[in-house]
Amino acid sequence: MAATDSTGAAATDGTASQDMTASERERLIAPTMNREGYEAVMATDVSIDTLIGKTVYGIDDSNVGTVSDVTVDAGGAVQNVIIDFGGFLGMGSTQVALGFEELTILTDAGRSDIRVYVDATKEQIQAMPVHTANN
Repeated sequence: MAATDSTGAAATDGTASQDMTASERERLIAPTMNREGYEAVMATDVSIDTLIGKTVYGIDDSNVGTVSDVTVDAGGAVQNVIIDFGGFLGMGSTQVALGFEELTILTDAGRSDIRVYVDATKEQIQAMPVHTANN
């Protein structure tokens, strides 16, 4: 997926030059994941606090980032899950916004382990438009 600038042209450095929400780019399809001892749960069945800090995995179980935040609208409905990637100890990391419907969330029977999956590689996540907080 190529990043674009404000005119819609492809960015030459491989990064997006504007913030885009998950709804303004080509959407990913949540992967179908089967892991022994885990079951899929709806995003609404997991608290935001529980998701923050969780590793986001590609379908090959490779680490593609970490859930750093969840954005909600004025009515409290979840808009996006913010994924951090890159950087070291929180410095120099970059963020992208994914919709809950683009993720598959698995948990073990005791809900002591939660795994978040996306059908994308780290490189594909890095090529997505950069998310910047609107504080």
